[in-house]
Amino acid sequence: MFLWFVISLSNKICQYRLKSFGCPASEHKYTINGSKQITAVDYFRDKLNIRLCNPHLPVVEVYNPNDENQSYFLPIELVNVDKGQTNLQSLTTAQHAKIEKKTVVSPEERYKMIRHIDNEREFNQDLYLKEFGITVNADEMIMLPARILPRPKIKYKSSHDDLDGNVIERVQIGKWCLNNRFDKTYEIRTWAVVFVSPHEPNDHQIGLTRKIAQKIPEAMLKYGIRFNPSSIEKFIAAEEEKILVHTIELRKRKCEIIFYILHQAGYCIYYMIKCFEYWKKLGIVIRCIDFKHLESNNTSSKMNQYVRNLFGIFNTTADGVNQFVSSIQSLTSPLVQRDIFMFFGIVCTNRTCSRERPPIVTIIGSKDSTGTKYADRVQFSPQEKIPLEFINDLHIYVRELLCEFSNYNSYLPNKLILYRAGVDDGSFEKILDNELPAIRRACQELYGHNPLPKICFIVVKNDHNTCFFTFDEQSNQANNVQPGTVIDTDIVLRNGFDFYLNSHTTIPGTSQPTFYQVLYDDIGFTSDDIQQLTYYLCHTDVRCTNVIHVPAPIHCPGQTIR
Repeated sequence: MFLWFVISLSNKICQYRLKSFGCPASEHKYTINGSKQITAVDYFRDKLNIRLCNPHLPVVEVYNPNDENQSYFLPIELVNVDKGQTNLQSLTTAQHAKIEKKTVVSPEERYKMIRHIDNEREFNQDLYLKEFGITVNADEMIMLPARILPRPKIKYKSSHDDLDGNVIERVQIGKWCLNNRFDKTYEIRTWAVVFVSPHEPNDHQIGLTRKIAQKIPEAMLKYGIRFNPSSIEKFIAAEEEKILVHTIELRKRKCEIIFYILHQAGYCIYYMIKCFEYWKKLGIVIRCIDFKHLESNNTSSKMNQYVRNLFGIFNTTADGVNQFVSSIQSLTSPLVQRDIFMFFGIVCTNRTCSRERPPIVTIIGSKDSTGTKYADRVQFSPQEKIPLEFINDLHIYVRELLCEFSNYNSYLPNKLILYRAGVDDGSFEKILDNELPAIRRACQELYGHNPLPKICFIVVKNDHNTCFFTFDEQSNQANNVQPGTVIDTDIVLRNGFDFYLNSHTTIPGTSQPTFYQVLYDDIGFTSDDIQQLTYYLCHTDVRCTNVIHVPAPIHCPGQTIR
């Protein structure tokens, strides 16, 4: 653990780092004069005149970073964590959920907070604002014109065997129902459920494992996946060698899907199993399930919902298609509708990086013009370098993704739309100067003498504090704006091509729109076209049946990083 600890003994303060925990102070023994042994309790009482209040607590092994080979065992009650340290570890899912629950603020509360700050601060009396000629309207927030974009239609296969056609699901308040079959599925002949735990499974764990093994065929049947109803069940120890042996054995038995249920297996086991995903090329699809999620979804309705979400992800991993959203139909020009589009998403995390936390860059590209299937590339920057915001070797990744598109469709796109996240306002010129030529270079290497595709480059920003409200005169309260609300006047640049789009529903809390800025466009989109297309792409994430806050080409890279 990279935490500094302060030890204060005999008026001398020393700084150490934690290495491990030992036995209780009443049992831990020091060796004195080469042979005599004395417990930590007796040593501190007799030698240092310190009486330990909690001898049952363990001792801690600490070391000085300048000499890692030399460590010391000290009672934990004499060790204090140094102040002002930052925890660089990621929060767990449960911790994120607690933070979100504590920080949720309703639109009415948010509105009142802003008005209170405005009145209390008295901005119009601020000398610095006066010097710059800035005034603030203290009477009321600015009133803006807005419009609500048309909602797309979500296409599924009919769940009735006697009906061969498609079924259209209507989007209502940012959500729709999955009552029919997936648009494209595959036949599954052999599949397995493997429970992995460092301990022998008890009756409760065996029962839940078999329960989900029964629910999986029900979900397969409901969503139109052809399958063998009987599964292979295994209960194995959380040891890398045993897991590898059993996975190879399942591969020899021509197993096509393996669901690993992990119970206290640890990150090492999880990441090892995730590394098996390259076996997809050999015909195996692997999914990991946290046993805690099964316990929290133990009721019949919750388990059905959990399995449904699981298969939404699984079907696309197995090269299927869940639903179909005709994003291209959102475009108004008939000529543009006949074009072949490819969507890219580029996300850079940890832009304020350090040598301990290098940034991760994810680039994904759609496999077809529907924007429902994607391929990805991940770049881990070397730790000895602290890179700039632009991406090294971007042309290589773009060329590889273009090849994936070509292999999937037998032709190349003639229009490229790129959504780029993780860009500061002062870096727009740098991004265009570096990444746009890299994309063109990839196209030149692949297209040869054929016409190069036209490009639209859009920056996506969520790190802003802008939010919008609608006011209900009957209840005299502020509410969230509706999904599909777009604002592109008054508060945007006059000479720019930018807009705010609130695509999703927020319950509870105050919804925050996403800000889009078109940096480059030689396709010739109208503002209506790019806004409608962006909104439609917010409906194409295969993991859920609701509208997300950003287009799928930007949302998927974040899921890839996780």
